[in-house]
Amino acid sequence: MRVSFEEMRTLRAKLWLTVLIASWLALAAHSSITNAAVGHAVPGDFATITAALGAAVPGDTILVAPGVYSASSNGETFPLNLSTDSLYLIGAGTDLSIIDAESTSTALICDGAVGSRISGFTITGGWADRGGGVWLKQETSMEVDHNLFLANGARLLGAGMMVDADAWVHHNVFWESFDTDTTDEQDPHGVRFQRDAAGVFEHNLVGRTDGNGLIVSSTAAPSVRHNIFYQNGAPAPGRRGRGICWFSTAPLVVYHNVFFDNEVAALLVPDLGGDYSGEEANDLFSDDGIYGNLDADPLLVDPDNGDLHLAWGSPAIDAGDPGLPGDPDSTVADIGPFYFDQSGGGIPRRETGARPVLVALSGPFYPGIKLRFALAEPALISLAVYDIHGRRLAMLADGGYGAGEFTVTWDRTDFGGRKVGSGVYFAGLRAGDSLVIVKLIVVN
Repeated sequence: MRVSFEEMRTLRAKLWLTVLIASWLALAAHSSITNAAVGHAVPGDFATITAALGAAVPGDTILVAPGVYSASSNGETFPLNLSTDSLYLIGAGTDLSIIDAESTSTALICDGAVGSRISGFTITGGWADRGGGVWLKQETSMEVDHNLFLANGARLLGAGMMVDADAWVHHNVFWESFDTDTTDEQDPHGVRFQRDAAGVFEHNLVGRTDGNGLIVSSTAAPSVRHNIFYQNGAPAPGRRGRGICWFSTAPLVVYHNVFFDNEVAALLVPDLGGDYSGEEANDLFSDDGIYGNLDADPLLVDPDNGDLHLAWGSPAIDAGDPGLPGDPDSTVADIGPFYFDQSGGGIPRRETGARPVLVALSGPFYPGIKLRFALAEPALISLAVYDIHGRRLAMLADGGYGAGEFTVTWDRTDFGGRKVGSGVYFAGLRAGDSLVIVKLIVVN
């Protein structure tokens, strides 16, 4: 689907309105974010993400509060550049923290960062020759998760994201990525893995790109699994659009994906003869890395109005690889970024549901600090401890949890087993797109 410049302006205007409303509603809930890490909160300690990235050192966490971050709204300079190792850039959620490049350049470039992470943003308005939304350059190792890449464009390569690196890209939505110049023969694709890029591309939704959804070229060798490729392509004249184009010389590893209504075909593999449906590709060879793929409507709740969750009866439910970890509701993994919660009476899980609760139970003089957290619904969570500089000291919980209350204890040691000194620390609980932070006092 071609996205015009006027449509992009209307879309961004709607995003601004959504954020203004959401910011008022969420101000109290997220007020702790601005005090979470001295010198590493935006806009509490730095007015811009640009400034926070420029001051970051390895091990930092930058927590970004609700708002629109653009050149016109708060003076951001694009492209944002993340080049620091072990740096976590964490937004308050896709409905709340919005990075808008306003059609001026790539939104965010990651150059040489190892062990870093980008999570919890809407990234929109990227406009470049290469890598409109995010460009992960060589010598980089990144985790990119739980983001919405919305209406980003490129002329040549990677409208939503371009990957030249080792990357774990998961639980993202790439929606309405587009070609900024349809007069030439280039097709930038929604997502591109190239050079010797590797890693895993899983539990993503790539939809309504005006060309191909995902291209893998050169010697890139990602594992592509548990994704939905939805209505990618453009009709005649200039008809184009597959779910995946595999031009890499590396063997295909494409399994348990759902393909629906892509203009030309689900999968193009020139070395294996051309275009195939997902199910045809499953049957090419008995011992290759192509299996378990489906050609079916995933039954998204309301894709025209932005609700991309699975409806009850979706063929994507329980359609993941049974040999891989399942969903937090203890069922086989669903395909796509949002799982359907089968433990709650058939209610689809929503990333913007009830916020989790986090409470520190023990006083400063106890041997350990107990933390109790409560989840209103099953979620993938992480609970970590940070110092006042935003450096992550300990991971207390990480993985899928069901609804209910849980208690963990921090023994006041860091990853190396060393006792921390007296002072102020912070515990941060991330569940889906929600982030809750509490202050911890240690007195030795």
